[in-house]
Amino acid sequence: MEPHRVAVIGSGYVGTVAAACFASTGAQVVGLEIDAAKLASLQRARALFFERGLDEQLACATASGRLRFTDDVADAVRNSDFIFFCVGTPAGSDGHVDVGALAEAARAVARVMDGPKILVTKSTVPIGTGRWLETVVDDALPPSRRDTSAISIVANPEFLRQGSAVEDFLHPDRIVLGSDEPDALERVADLYRPVLEQSFDDGRRDALPRLVRTNLTSAETLKYASNAFLALKVSFVNEIANICELTGGDITLVA
Repeated sequence: MEPHRVAVIGSGYVGTVAAACFASTGAQVVGLEIDAAKLASLQRARALFFERGLDEQLACATASGRLRFTDDVADAVRNSDFIFFCVGTPAGSDGHVDVGALAEAARAVARVMDGPKILVTKSTVPIGTGRWLETVVDDALPPSRRDTSAISIVANPEFLRQGSAVEDFLHPDRIVLGSDEPDALERVADLYRPVLEQSFDDGRRDALPRLVRTNLTSAETLKYASNAFLALKVSFVNEIANICELTGGDITLVA
């Protein structure tokens, strides 16, 4: 069976981990990085930040020929069936998320598309971004390709923790996929199949990852709900710690 062909747009924390880990599971991966200095580092199999085990994953995947990095958008897009958007979406001073880099990346992809692609958002994005992204790509497609090129949008939010991102990617507790197109959703699920099978083969049958299938909007909402719930738990246990300090309770035991 032919390996899955994946392009990863963005070589920050999420993108580099995704590129290395997808390649380690057998996919053929192209990472896109337009900054010359960053690209040179990645081509030497050196991450742009420290993350335990990541450089080893990069080195192994690069040596196997399953992972390479380029600054050529057309090369990355035309040699891939899945395109993962892992660009930065920072919050502005007013709290609104800046999706400018995502829009720019989507237009760049659209301009060089040569056939049907599955576009996967892995960046943390506002609810409704998937449907908006579809219109951005459609508007940027050259007129001659609008009848022959097709796109499918899948949301695949990440739940990586700094310091254990490689482990979290390869042995997740859940994989969330959201799309309004069942065929595209199942194709991305198949891309993740080696991750599910690896957890089983490693003897982690008591903690196998859940593959959660939802519609597009639910997956985008789920990411924000998860972030908010984590913050809620931290705030709650801090309040209980304050009570323990006043009453002589042991917060470690209570927690």
